[in-house]
Amino acid sequence: MIETIKTERLELRPMLASDAVAFFEFYSDPETMRFIGAGKTVDSVDEVRLSIEKHQKTHYQEHGLGLWAVRLAESETLIGHCGVLFWEIDGFREHEIAYLLGKQFCGKGYATEAAIAVRDWGFRKRKFSRMVSLMYPDNLSSKKVAERVGMQYEKSVTIMENVEVHMYALKNPNSADTVTPNTSEEV
Repeated sequence: MIETIKTERLELRPMLASDAVAFFEFYSDPETMRFIGAGKTVDSVDEVRLSIEKHQKTHYQEHGLGLWAVRLAESETLIGHCGVLFWEIDGFREHEIAYLLGKQFCGKGYATEAAIAVRDWGFRKRKFSRMVSLMYPDNLSSKKVAERVGMQYEKSVTIMENVEVHMYALKNPNSADTVTPNTSEEV
């Protein structure tokens, strides 16, 4: 079961199929999506709903982690998502802190607040030895969030459909693991 995380201004809770209408606003916006995955937008609320249902099955049920819907605590307005995704990069499993906010909610510190909450959850609850963030090289906003979370640039990597991204990483300060950068859990 995916728990809910509360911060000073935000609530991170499991995504629901009923969130599809709100997420469609973000996922159909080319400006919001240009730095997400392959940069593609969605065409319908039904496409978003199916994506959420697939995410619930492949991430929540099978792995006990995934993206949380991020809401403003005071108004319950859905502003984006943030959570943990896993990747196999260079033969190792990496746990990515991933985040997306609707453009009207950017520049207010919400992405940093949510990412710090996810980092702390990953290190304390899941005992990840390290966490990473992946971003397009020219996504300066995401770079700033990763740095505020405590991450440093590690290297360029290729993911998905030959998309080159920068990988920022942070070792768990509470971990006795002596794994060096680029050698987290081997897959």
